[in-house]
Amino acid sequence: MWPPKLKRVCTILAVCISVGGLATVLGFITDSISLPDTVCKLAPADTRWADMCGAGGWGDHPTRAAREDFAALPPGNCAALSAFRAKHEDSPLRRLADSRLTDRRAVEAWSSASLSLPLVQPTTAQPASTEQAARAATRLAAEEQAQSLCSTHNASGLFRVRQVALTGEGWECQSAAAAYTCSLAAEAHCSGEQRVTTDICGSSP
Repeated sequence: MWPPKLKRVCTILAVCISVGGLATVLGFITDSISLPDTVCKLAPADTRWADMCGAGGWGDHPTRAAREDFAALPPGNCAALSAFRAKHEDSPLRRLADSRLTDRRAVEAWSSASLSLPLVQPTTAQPASTEQAARAATRLAAEEQAQSLCSTHNASGLFRVRQVALTGEGWECQSAAAAYTCSLAAEAHCSGEQRVTTDICGSSP
């Protein structure tokens, strides 16, 4: 039989050794878990090493798929950024996508556009001696009407007319006592530019 004091000392030593051993094991496990993350933080971006780290979720690196999707985003495209954000919710690149979406601004620009407006030109008040002359007089009046129709849209500030033309012409001519009159149904084709407003997110296009 060991003396009571010696038994207490041995018990205390055994407990200390057990606790110390457990602490050592836990420390080893913790270091093993944090080691890849620590090492991956040294990996240069856009490298195979970084892609491997991203696949494991270490070092705050994105996966290769997320990195390539982000690189392919059209500059300033808000819709594409939103789609990327939804597809790669857990990616570190989501923070950058959120930042660009927050930097949203409206940009005005002019883009090519055209308008086609219905036009009817009645017969002229003064009959002509030939059908050709009657057509010419009616066409001249129709062209003036087309210019007027296109100008109404030009005045809005949302459309800039560059060229006006008559299209889809449908003629109707009549003659009486060697006098000719013609009417014309057509379209006034207004070619020009239209003002458009586009949302831009992050870098401009």
